[in-house]
Amino acid sequence: MAGETPRRTGARRGQGLVEFALVLPVLLLVLLFAIDFGRLFGAVVSLNNAARIGASYAAAHPYAWDAIGSQIDIAQRADYRTEILRELTGANCPLDPDPVNPMPPTFPDNSLRFGDAAQTALKCRFTPLTPIISVIVGSSVPISSSAVFPIRVGVPGEEPPLPPCFNRTTVPDVEGKPLATANALITGALLLYQANPTYTGTGPKNVARNQDLAANTCAAVGATVTYEYKP
Repeated sequence: MAGETPRRTGARRGQGLVEFALVLPVLLLVLLFAIDFGRLFGAVVSLNNAARIGASYAAAHPYAWDAIGSQIDIAQRADYRTEILRELTGANCPLDPDPVNPMPPTFPDNSLRFGDAAQTALKCRFTPLTPIISVIVGSSVPISSSAVFPIRVGVPGEEPPLPPCFNRTTVPDVEGKPLATANALITGALLLYQANPTYTGTGPKNVARNQDLAANTCAAVGATVTYEYKP
């Protein structure tokens, strides 16, 4: 404005800088919220797609999980894993509990007949970037998704032989194994482990003893196997 003194102009510029400095943290926070929401939305979409891909693959190749266990079955199970992990690439949401091994499909009708259900259920944990969000919801946000497709191969009314623990898992024998080996066997069987340092008998230290669930029995996927050891 004509006639405005340089001192007044400088004061207004200084006031504008102060106001901008006050607003800037809020703007950055809003921006981080928007980024995290976009990342979360992308993770949910990717997980939903991965579950659908897994269920569709299991519906087209259900005999990969029958009792035969041929080399073709092994290759198809590997393809199932690869297809799911490919869909989750860049999703910023590692699978839970094992980031590199998706949960296998289940068959809610307890059979592999044509038209019966093949289901894939997946879980992952999303990690926010915004510290305030982490304080509110925790360091990670659990996300889950499942999909069901009808089995579309085979002869209606007939099914292949089923393994003894079909739709479940076999409890490994970990007694006498070093702790790291015992834990790896249990997690490899899609089970959880709980090690209790309460063993008072004789024998070497840091070796699994007195396991429960019993070895070579069938258990639900995700069940907990406890064992004792002497530190």
